Amino acid sequence: MKKISMLLASMVGLLVLSTASYAADLTIGVVDYNKVLAENATVKTESSKLQEQFDPQKNKIMDFQKKLQQSIKDFNEGKDKLPAVKQEAEKTKISDEQKQLLEMTKTYQTDLQEARNKSTMKIFETIKTAITKIAKEKNIDIVFSNASVPYAKDSFDITNAVVAALK
Repeated sequence: MKKISMLLASMVGLLVLSTASYAADLTIGVVDYNKVLAENATVKTESSKLQEQFDPQKNKIMDFQKKLQQSIKDFNEGKDKLPAVKQEAEKTKISDEQKQLLEMTKTYQTDLQEARNKSTMKIFETIKTAITKIAKEKNIDIVFSNASVPYAKDSFDITNAVVAALK
C-alpha cells in the first residue's frame, strides 16, 4: 500500500513539474480592447455609415409620431363636436396609426440592431486578425483581454502594436 501511495505521489509530482516547466515556456500577451476600439478609425467610419443609413428612417418615424400626436390632440379637443359615428372612425384611424408607428419603430430597431451586429463582427474580425499577426510576430502563445486579467506587467501589453497594425 505504501508503494502505491509513493508511486501516486511521484506521478503527481512529475505532473506538477512538467506543467510548471511548460507554463514557464508560455508567452502571454494582453490587449486593451477599449483602447483599440477608441483609436480605430474603422469604428468611427462604421458608426457614421450606420447613422447615415438609418437617420432617414429615424426621421420618418419621428415625423410620423409628431403627426400622430397632433391627430390625437385634435381629436381630443374636437371629439365632443363630432357625431358618435365620426368619433369611432377617428378612434379607429388613430388606433391604426399607433399600430403602424409601433411596427415602424420595431422594424427600425431590428434593422439597426442587425446592422450594428454585422458592423461589430466586422470590426472584431479585423482586430482579431491584427492581434493574431502581432502574436505570431512576437511569438506569443496566448493573448488575453486586459478586462479578464486582474494584473499584467506592461511588458505583456501588445495594445499599442495592435493599434499601429490597424492604421
